[in-house]
Amino acid sequence: MQTKNYSAEAFIEFVGSIYVRAHQWAYDEGHGLFGRVIHQAAIADKHRWKTACEYGCMALLCDELIDVSERRRINRTDKGLFADACASLADRYLEQFLHSVGMAAYPMHDYPKYLASSVEHEFKDHGLLPRMVAKVLARERNNLFSVEDYTNHDNLFRTTAHPMRTFVEWLDRLEHGKAVDPTGYKQQYTLRRRVVALHRVGLAMLSPETWRNGVEA
Repeated sequence: MQTKNYSAEAFIEFVGSIYVRAHQWAYDEGHGLFGRVIHQAAIADKHRWKTACEYGCMALLCDELIDVSERRRINRTDKGLFADACASLADRYLEQFLHSVGMAAYPMHDYPKYLASSVEHEFKDHGLLPRMVAKVLARERNNLFSVEDYTNHDNLFRTTAHPMRTFVEWLDRLEHGKAVDPTGYKQQYTLRRRVVALHRVGLAMLSPETWRNGVEA
């Protein structure tokens, strides 16, 4: 006998709650609205809790997108990446979720496929997810490259490249130098594979018209 709901909505809340509980202690005003929603969430406030869990689930989905992309061959496209990431997220937390609702077996035929499809449907048009992806890609870019590689200063403004522009330009430069320095090209394989994986996530989740550079006075 089920002790709780095993719907896709319940699964998303369960997965998101893992993130929420892990990050509530690390609240930082610098994280803006996302951080405030996570920090202020409480189970007693059903609306805020549901919203926080949705945010948490999307944060974990961002990580899953990168992980799934890295598992692809270097020359594969972004086709089906989001669906694969949703399936991977469902698979990662399925057993924990079933245990939490007191179930030892799948409640229906093709239940993992149902969960993956439901997660994909829930978030594919969510306006916040692309912004979260862009922030994660920027963070990863900043960890891989020096600040001089993606910023430009003049007398009045500081321009920060969109992470997708950084990835494209770096990959183009690498390919351009392939014939000139084949040894150096081979030595960049590990970094190239990481950049390709991140670039593939951006292709899957961010429309090119959003690849705008940031400008600060």
